Amino acid sequence: MAGETTALAGLSSPASNESTTAAQWHDPGLPDEYQYVLIALYTTTTVLAVTGNVVVLIVLSVGLRSHTDLRVFLVNLAVADLTMAIFCMPFTFTTTMLHDWIFGVAMCTIVLFLQVSFSTVFTARRYA
Repeated sequence: MAGETTALAGLSSPASNESTTAAQWHDPGLPDEYQYVLIALYTTTTVLAVTGNVVVLIVLSVGLRSHTDLRVFLVNLAVADLTMAIFCMPFTFTTTMLHDWIFGVAMCTIVLFLQVSFSTVFTARRYA
């Protein structure tokens, strides 16, 4: 079986040949129709998340009648959603479309730190 290739889910992968290189691996990715759908969904979701949470923050900061504990909770929730939309969605989208992390090792560490920090801090504050 050495040197043979097997097809698994449309991907060609070498079985156990040491002479194969990374250049021989081919990931066909998603068909164009699905890529267009993903682009539309990620773009729509990101734009709505950013604009919607900014509007909520403006309304809650300008509004005079909303000075309750619920207001603090809603501001906290909007800030958490806004930061996740900014620090998660674009990087997740790029990685999903390209099947690779293209931003470098330093940026990988920074983005992961920000994602974990924001989700942990805001989740902890949300339930406090």
